[in-house]
Amino acid sequence: VFMSKSHISKIFNEEMGMSVSVYINKVRVKKSKRLLCDASMTIAEIANLTGFEDQSYFYRLFKLIKGVSPSQIRE
Repeated sequence: VFMSKSHISKIFNEEMGMSVSVYINKVRVKKSKRLLCDASMTIAEIANLTGFEDQSYFYRLFKLIKGVSPSQIRE
């Protein structure tokens, strides 16, 4: 698109009101929330499936964004 990464990031932030990384994390957590309804997968599998390599980071980020832990959503 002939624009620098920083310019695209700036435009994205102005339009969406958040950085690209925050947006991506919100999308990943939203998808993981849907997957938590499937009891056949462990929370670790869901974390990996949605792109989180570190399960503790997944828990922290999920709780930060949703206000509850993945375990609480599953219950």
